Amino acid sequence: MTAVIYSLRVSLSSLYYGKAGVSTVTAMEVKSLLIALIFPVIAASQALNAVSLDDSPSNECGKSAKLGSGSQIILTTNGKTETGICGFLINRIEKTDTKCPYPGICARIDGSRMGSCKSKVAFTGKYFDKTPDSTQELSCYMKPAGAKFCTQAPALRVEVTESADYIVKQEGEYAFNITVYTQCFDNKEKLIVEYVEDDFQGPDLESAWRTNYILGIIVAACFCCVFLILLIVLKCYYRNKPYAGIKEDR
Repeated sequence: MTAVIYSLRVSLSSLYYGKAGVSTVTAMEVKSLLIALIFPVIAASQALNAVSLDDSPSNECGKSAKLGSGSQIILTTNGKTETGICGFLINRIEKTDTKCPYPGICARIDGSRMGSCKSKVAFTGKYFDKTPDSTQELSCYMKPAGAKFCTQAPALRVEVTESADYIVKQEGEYAFNITVYTQCFDNKEKLIVEYVEDDFQGPDLESAWRTNYILGIIVAACFCCVFLILLIVLKCYYRNKPYAGIKEDR
């Protein structure tokens, strides 16, 4: 970063002042130069916050990172790990001047495709003392994008686990894009790990039961009508049967 800033200063000096110290470029050229130099720096800083939990050469399995206030880390995967398990520990770092009564860490699911029930992602709030850890999981029974898992623990461990028969597969069957960031809470939560749902609503069981009850009554009424029609037809047939009541001559 220091080298880039120094290069920027040298480039601006050489462009603005020639040998005689006279400006030689226009404002538009300076703006283009700033964009060309600053954009790679921004892109590089964003890339540093991306963590791969897979079998790629740049994976961060078994490593850890520090997360300061206002910062975030993006967790991604290609759906395959090297050994069937990949863990990453995120330690929350608070500034001394931070006025937050109950700081915490949240993991927001920006996107997920858990096509296999033989893999899962566990979010565990780590206290490193007598306080028990608590875990929430993301598996094939997933929630839609937007759900988030929060903990007031000083650290959050994210662990990807694959079953033994899934490891031998050549292609990955799951993917996710998870953003981990700090968040300030107003009070101490009863649960160590808070699960905040999105607007997803489950099926209305009472309405479904009422609908099935009404359909059952309609079907039963239809069967009764068919039975009555058959009785009427048979009665009319025997009443109007030819030679009814006439004994056969022997």
